[in-house]
Amino acid sequence: MIELSKQVGELAKQVMIKEKYYAWTNDDSSVDEQLGNEMADVIAPVPSAQKFVLKNLDTFFC
Repeated sequence: MIELSKQVGELAKQVMIKEKYYAWTNDDSSVDEQLGNEMADVIAPVPSAQKFVLKNLDTFFC
């Protein structure tokens, strides 16, 4: 779960770079590539997070 939070933060940073909230000196194609990589990094751990939540669902609500 911590890794997923970290990856979401990195994705948010790339979105902010893409939307010009942060200064960026490289070309826009590298921003697009990095944004795609971060999206993949966020999507990858979702199944294991889902498995964790479903396995411990009764613990969360009891």
